[in-house]
Amino acid sequence: MTHCQMKYKLIETSNNIYSVVVNDKYNLAMLFCRVQEFYESPNKKIRNNKFSIWHYYEWYSKVNSGCFSYPKDWSGFNLPISVALNCYKINKIETPYDDLFVNILNKTNSKNGYIIGVDKIGTKTYLHELCHGLYYVNKKYKKEMDDITNSLSKKDREKLKNNLIAKGYCLNVVDDEIQAYMATESNSFLVKSLRNKLKIHKLYKKIFEEYK
Repeated sequence: MTHCQMKYKLIETSNNIYSVVVNDKYNLAMLFCRVQEFYESPNKKIRNNKFSIWHYYEWYSKVNSGCFSYPKDWSGFNLPISVALNCYKINKIETPYDDLFVNILNKTNSKNGYIIGVDKIGTKTYLHELCHGLYYVNKKYKKEMDDITNSLSKKDREKLKNNLIAKGYCLNVVDDEIQAYMATESNSFLVKSLRNKLKIHKLYKKIFEEYK
């Protein structure tokens, strides 16, 4: 199979956090779709399982009004490199995007790092994805963010969890998504129901600013 000829940049933007930068949002989404859904799809038959990308396209279309809207629905991507390696250990290369992603993984030369996908460095999306990378590679950062999340009222935590699940996130990544959204966005879909959203946002943002 020939490589996908799309242009991209691979940058180690933080210690053991690699950014794949693709200016074309369609190609970015298609490049990450396979590994991202292996990592955190709400469909249990997809997540951490062997699956055909063609069956995934069909399933995603059925649950989204008959249209494969994935490139429109998602603009940033993130997952541990070890998860991506495992994805291609148990799944066949089926598209040029698969082939290119395997080549990118080989260029990172890391099994314990994190990989994120964005269309530009420095944007709100990039900062959000960087939060995920820090949460994975830096245990101190993770603890400090989890401490804030655990200090929230049970009612607020439940609201945040329900908002994320309604948006299409799986339960496994809820705490990670909470800290990423709360650190980088004070007015997202996630926080609209919180009375003290600006105060809570500042707590998360302060920690993120110290580590980014």
